Amino acid sequence: HHSDPLPFYQAMDLQAMPSASEGLSNALLEGMACGVPAVAHPACGASEVIEDEMNGWLRSVETPEALSDCLAGIIRDGTALQNASDGARSTAESRFSLESMVDGYAALYERLSR
Repeated sequence: HHSDPLPFYQAMDLQAMPSASEGLSNALLEGMACGVPAVAHPACGASEVIEDEMNGWLRSVETPEALSDCLAGIIRDGTALQNASDGARSTAESRFSLESMVDGYAALYERLSR
């Protein structure tokens, strides 16, 4: 645990979330807010926010070697990586900013109160 993970995210180009059984990870959302797209398993909670090849990648990789090959291929494509970085930040801002969360809860409470 670090009290300020921002320097770590700023040093990253890509994050790997290969678990097939994890829910939606705070680390994934924090990374996306910093413009760090992820490679994540399509069966985990990341599939709720990652749009494949738009703001990250959904890949089912079963071995460390396959994950390494996948990450290396993405890193070699600088344009795709930059586009996904921009998309990751945009997704985090539009769906998970304080303003959008407050607006979403207000709309939910309004619907429930009818």
